[in-house]
Amino acid sequence: MGRFKAFPQHAFKREPNMIKETESFKNTQIASMILSLDQVYKEIEEAESKWMEKCPIHCVEGCGMCCVHFEPDIYEVEALYLAAWLLYHQRERALQIMEGNFFENVLDKENGCLLFDVDNPHHCTVYGGRALICRLFGYSGDHGKDFSVRWRPCKYLVSIDKNLSASKIKQYSQADLLDVFGILPPVMSDFTARVLCFLTEGSATPQPMRKALPTAISKILMLQRYAESSDVESTDEPEPHPSAS
Repeated sequence: MGRFKAFPQHAFKREPNMIKETESFKNTQIASMILSLDQVYKEIEEAESKWMEKCPIHCVEGCGMCCVHFEPDIYEVEALYLAAWLLYHQRERALQIMEGNFFENVLDKENGCLLFDVDNPHHCTVYGGRALICRLFGYSGDHGKDFSVRWRPCKYLVSIDKNLSASKIKQYSQADLLDVFGILPPVMSDFTARVLCFLTEGSATPQPMRKALPTAISKILMLQRYAESSDVESTDEPEPHPSAS
């Protein structure tokens, strides 16, 4: 599974917001949705940072096992966010995904994430644009039937505290969490509810990433082309009317 290293601090440094990535289609409803999602992502990072300061159970650097046999279902706004990120940072790759000729260097082409790269030491090739569940998995809890917070560690997590083993402790109750760590983890459903608040009608049904992403890339490209044509029209000098002879 690999040698354990302390969770890299750069993982919780706030990445630049999506202003640059949405500049080419700014002032559109889709750009507004992406920026709203970016704010939620920022809050997730802040909440997880506080949790990780107290919790010694961390990911093994370079693990990636959560991506090998799992392809996330994502909401349209997540797909649009990722599409905008790809078109800005990895445009050629985005076009390949849209056209259906993208080479997947994965271990499980049927069930795994298409953006996983087995030869990349960090495996995730779109870390800055990754989906909601990718940001929350492993470091978020859920609500029990009594609405208390629970946390079930991923079986691949490793503890730097020898008295705490993720593989042996199946689930922490809210009382356990407060007693052992003195803090509660972020709750996945709370952030999902935030995202649902600004989804448009008809976009609240998640789809597999490999289905949602090509459509989102095509939609962003259409917005970019429209914005470019509008800019050309607005900057064209009007033709002078012929003067009366």
